[in-house]
Amino acid sequence: MTDTRLVATVYKVLTAEDWQAAQASGMFHTAVDRADGFVHLSTTAQLPLTLARYFSHAEQVMLIAVDPRVLVGKLRFETAVGSDREGDFPHYYGVLSVENVNQV
Repeated sequence: MTDTRLVATVYKVLTAEDWQAAQASGMFHTAVDRADGFVHLSTTAQLPLTLARYFSHAEQVMLIAVDPRVLVGKLRFETAVGSDREGDFPHYYGVLSVENVNQV
C-alpha cells in the first residue's frame, strides 16, 4: 500500500560511480536496488544512518533530492531490516529517472 505521509523530499544516496552510470543511462540502476526490487531512498532524518551504515567506505557520495509527489503510486514507506527505530524508509517500486531529480 502506498503511504500518503507528507515528506518534502526523499533522497537517493549514491557513489560517484553510480551517479555517473545513472547520468549515462538516464535512470538509477544500483546493484542493491536491482537485487532488492526497489529503489532505496531516505528521508532527511534518516540520512545520517544511511550514510553511516552503507556509505562509510565510499570516498565520495552524491546526494540526490527527489520530490516524492512525482513518485506517487509506487512509493511505499516500509520498515527496513534492523532499522525499526529510524522509522519506515521510502522505497520506490518503479524506474527512477534522472529527470525526477530536483537537486544534486
